[in-house]
Amino acid sequence: DSSIDVQVAGRLGIPGDAVSVVLNVTVTDTLSPGFVTVYPTGIERPLASSINNIQAGQTRPNLVTVPLGVDGKITFYALGSVNVLADVAGYYLPGTEAVAAGRFVALNPERLFDTRPGTPASGHKGKLGPGEAIDVEVLGHAGVPTTGVSAVVINLTGTEADAPGFLTAYPTGQSLPLASNVNLSDPGTTAPNLAIVPLGPDGAITVYSSHGTHALGDVTGYITDSTAPVSVEGLFVPIAPERVFDTRDAGGPV
Repeated sequence: DSSIDVQVAGRLGIPGDAVSVVLNVTVTDTLSPGFVTVYPTGIERPLASSINNIQAGQTRPNLVTVPLGVDGKITFYALGSVNVLADVAGYYLPGTEAVAAGRFVALNPERLFDTRPGTPASGHKGKLGPGEAIDVEVLGHAGVPTTGVSAVVINLTGTEADAPGFLTAYPTGQSLPLASNVNLSDPGTTAPNLAIVPLGPDGAITVYSSHGTHALGDVTGYITDSTAPVSVEGLFVPIAPERVFDTRDAGGPV
């Protein structure tokens, strides 16, 4: 039942005039069930949760987009004692005029790859071993066009994990970053998470497994680059988190 404020603007390549940040937030070393809420510094904590952990010792991630608050900071609140880490995936700048790059184009979800044998998606088949990585072609696949694309928005899933570990997706041609997208807490675990992944020079991404697992990815959209048509479609408008519905009779914050 405590919170910390974290400086975002002006750090890790994020400009001082950024209005919102995209983070892969992970909770780990949990001592009890609880949740974490990420929101702009300076506002009252909203009735919303960013990550829910259901048991002690759990590690769980979630991709969140958070407006920046006072002095370019965001606040992390935890109900229950946890360690929290956050990996920067991107940011948004102010603007309302038509642009080419940086717009989000939504697509009907479509499976891009699936390493499980016998599944219809193309690409690598067979479980990734510990420390193994595969390259996945993105441009021209699963509804993504062949040009005008800087990054893919993908729901990344690990399943039939060999041991506790993680998946990391990153641009082909780059070194493995100190970041994770999906955390797998136990052998046999299945866990998903949304990821925004820049494309490498060949229009592909790399998917790395730390301890061995099957991996699959479903494309939900992409981010445009400077060669895309100029438009206002897909400009992102950040707002503070707010609960829109809760099916429980007495909906609480979890």
